[in-house]
Amino acid sequence: MDQHVLNKPLEAQPVPLELLIFTIDQNVSPLFVINAEAYPNLLDLIASVEQYRRALLKKVEDAMVWDKACIGMGQIDEALTSEERASLLDLANQAADQRKLFIAIVADMCKMDIFHLLRSEDHHLTGMMLRLSQHFPWPPSRGNAPVDSPLLFLQVDLDEHERDLLLEAGKSCC
Repeated sequence: MDQHVLNKPLEAQPVPLELLIFTIDQNVSPLFVINAEAYPNLLDLIASVEQYRRALLKKVEDAMVWDKACIGMGQIDEALTSEERASLLDLANQAADQRKLFIAIVADMCKMDIFHLLRSEDHHLTGMMLRLSQHFPWPPSRGNAPVDSPLLFLQVDLDEHERDLLLEAGKSCC
């Protein structure tokens, strides 16, 4: 188990999770809304944490497959304990709700960013339109063709329902 699942490196691990958490903590303050780039930066950080969550979920799935294989081959000493199995199953069962929460947070933060840009004294229409296309890459004027976005959260796999939720959030900003 250690060799095949637990110690297998995470692919494309850009930053240690602890650093992401520290940076998020440092960014969320009463002065947060003063910085025009605070929302996009926080969205990137949240998306990075989501990538870790998804990588952890993949390891959970790998561990459960490994456990079933060990039991099937009669290698009970290599199998998970019942407590470990229950803990992994609990993590797997929470995955869908956690993903929904991530998408809801992303949609709300994108809307907050757009509203912040609209309220700022020096807002420009081109800057707001650029940010709209970054946050909501499926505007009605472009059909369903995605627009390249520098924001990391748009690089994760979004299913059709998640795209629709982001599109609705974008429409509510217009």
